[in-house]
Amino acid sequence: MVALLDPADRHHDAAVRVLSEADVDEFLLPSSSLAECLVAPCRVGSEDALIDALADAGIGVVPVTAEIAILAARLRARATGVRLSDALVIATAEDLGAMLLAVEPGWATISDQVRPITTLW
Repeated sequence: MVALLDPADRHHDAAVRVLSEADVDEFLLPSSSLAECLVAPCRVGSEDALIDALADAGIGVVPVTAEIAILAARLRARATGVRLSDALVIATAEDLGAMLLAVEPGWATISDQVRPITTLW
């Protein structure tokens, strides 16, 4: 999500293409990722603009459930070096049976749900 929101991010162009060209039913964002994305806007008082932009883009927010938390813990237990925030994103995709579009190609070794955007578009 950071790549999509930050034009200076090296993956920004690929993320924009994914959002505009992907043939998917819906885009979802784990609430844990929403919290991470809101930090910088909260510092300058523009969090409402980000929330509105996500809604305008049709990006829904998925809550972190107990099931997702358990999946994230299992991911961290078996994949060394995975941060909790990343494990929550991957676990959300696994719980929903959803494709996870990610800029981190290494995530594909952690879960079959992951599709690195740099190899797709």
